[in-house]
Amino acid sequence: MKHNYLFPEGRIKNTLRNIKFFLRDLTLNLKHKLNFLSFKEQKQNKIYTYTFKSGIKIKSIKKLFLDYSEILPGYLKYWRPEENSIIIDAGAFYGMFSIYCSKRMKNTGKIYAFEPEPENLEILRQNIKINNCKNIEIIEKALWNKITKLKFSDKVITDNSEAKKTTIVQTTTIDNFVEKENLKQLNMIKMDIEGNEIQAIQGAEQTIKKFHPYLAIASYHEVNKIKTWKYLENFLKKFYKKTKTTHPKHLTTYGLAEE
Repeated sequence: MKHNYLFPEGRIKNTLRNIKFFLRDLTLNLKHKLNFLSFKEQKQNKIYTYTFKSGIKIKSIKKLFLDYSEILPGYLKYWRPEENSIIIDAGAFYGMFSIYCSKRMKNTGKIYAFEPEPENLEILRQNIKINNCKNIEIIEKALWNKITKLKFSDKVITDNSEAKKTTIVQTTTIDNFVEKENLKQLNMIKMDIEGNEIQAIQGAEQTIKKFHPYLAIASYHEVNKIKTWKYLENFLKKFYKKTKTTHPKHLTTYGLAEE
């Protein structure tokens, strides 16, 4: 994170910081309206093609049931991937976010797509292949706050002994993964893992301290009847000068590194 020593921490600097983020919000919101306003769906030979207003095309072997023209602008609200960016996509699902970023990055850099669910994995693999994405690496593990094996049921990690149709999944932490991969940079962490965001972000504390990546974390889930955004905002304030929760169409909590 860059530091500005012209003004000491205090009321004046906080006011200037808020003005800066307000202007950035205003500018980026306008760009998103122009670039993400809608996409067109076409089907040919059992392949669905989604053409975004930005011009980016994504192919999928399965019809989307989510409106990604609403979801993608939320994840990329305050930062856009450039060539050679390094991104962690936690909860890659069918790969729409990873593939969109891969195309923006022109197949440079690296995207680590975490996805533990077997059915999603099969679609994810094929979608990456038909989109000719060379910079996406699939990690078949769940993110947690420690390395262990846990039950996975209905897209959620659980300790419930009565849960049905459970699968045993291997977990890892972002901190362990980053250290193992010897990453020298990390520009973004996107996360949507069905309420397990709290444990996953706990396992990323050292990574956040080191790189201060742009964070976009889905926070509309509830854990013990409490929205996850409340915990996330409080946790992230230890590391970021600016945190906020917005984008009500797909509620997202952001960690914004000061520029």
